[in-house]
Amino acid sequence: MNICIVSDIVYPFRGGLERVLLRQAEEITKMRHKVIILTSAEKNRSDVEIINSIKIYRLPSINIPFGFRVAIPKKKNIKKILLKEKIDLVHCHTPFILGYQSLKIARSLKKPYILTLNAHPPKHYTIHSRICNNRYFNRYILKLIIRFCNNVDQIIVPSYELKNYLLKNKVITNIEVISNPIDLRQFNKSNFNKQFIKKYNLENQRIILTIGRLMKDKNQKVIIEALPLIKKKIPNIKLIIIGEGYLKSKLIKLIKKRDCRKEVLFFNKIPNSKISRAFFSCNIFILPSFFEAQPLTLLEAMACGKPVIVSNEIISASELVKDGINGFLFNPNSEKELAENIINLLNNEKLQNKMGKESLKIFKNIGIESSFKKLETLYKKLII
Repeated sequence: MNICIVSDIVYPFRGGLERVLLRQAEEITKMRHKVIILTSAEKNRSDVEIINSIKIYRLPSINIPFGFRVAIPKKKNIKKILLKEKIDLVHCHTPFILGYQSLKIARSLKKPYILTLNAHPPKHYTIHSRICNNRYFNRYILKLIIRFCNNVDQIIVPSYELKNYLLKNKVITNIEVISNPIDLRQFNKSNFNKQFIKKYNLENQRIILTIGRLMKDKNQKVIIEALPLIKKKIPNIKLIIIGEGYLKSKLIKLIKKRDCRKEVLFFNKIPNSKISRAFFSCNIFILPSFFEAQPLTLLEAMACGKPVIVSNEIISASELVKDGINGFLFNPNSEKELAENIINLLNNEKLQNKMGKESLKIFKNIGIESSFKKLETLYKKLII
């Protein structure tokens, strides 16, 4: 099979979506299928490049706020690529201009088209807009996304809650739930050593970890606001934040304002191959986002057997976090509730260990190992 993956955002941008689609592309390639990617042009990168045997076509694009680029290709150029590469199926991950254009071309060539939604519409797409709280604007964006969904041949989502949400909003296209993939080889405890802890002088520290772009929807602010409350009870607390984004300077100012500079350690980037060291080093993983579908970082923390404290606004939260069993759910607008959960858990090592074991148990039941096989089976079904 010859598969074309469509996404406005891909390597070198580092985030959950980019890691998901590159991992999928690599694994499908290992199954002896050909994969190409259509994406946005980036500065200092060639229009066509090959990464891990995957050919990436970078199409004309424009900057939009907050560090993203959106492709604005001509339909004839997309058609030319699909014909040249003898594409059998198109798999889209971002329902923007590139998505709409590639859908029209796939239809004209009578090729099946899949849409994966790794976001909770509509606010996941509008939160960075100044009018994100305007219900009419959100309703309009949701209408566009639902229309897109009802014009494709197949939808994939990583969460049953997201599937139910789409069905309630009158999506009639068949929806398959396939969990996001992570590289299980990286999250084997036998690979863990104490280098990370020694390198950053974290001995005898109680470590809480959060990973994500430093953007409004990721909501790292609530953890920083909770720190003064936490350090009153736990003076050896250390918050590790891994991520980069447009809010970094504001978050640093907030850390200074709350007098928590000694308690916070920032990392812009950690290679994917070494990210497990941060997970295995922490006591608790925290995910305070307002919107997520099925966060990779949460799956990775659970794969490492860590207790988790997660925003109850995340659509898949109740599927992955059993409140009081493998962690806690909390209101992402309440630093007091978050602080109480962190303090209770850090003061009870027995509970930490118990919840960590439950996280690993829940993770193993998700069936991530079969994600790629399910995807291949779906591809074959649509092509035939």
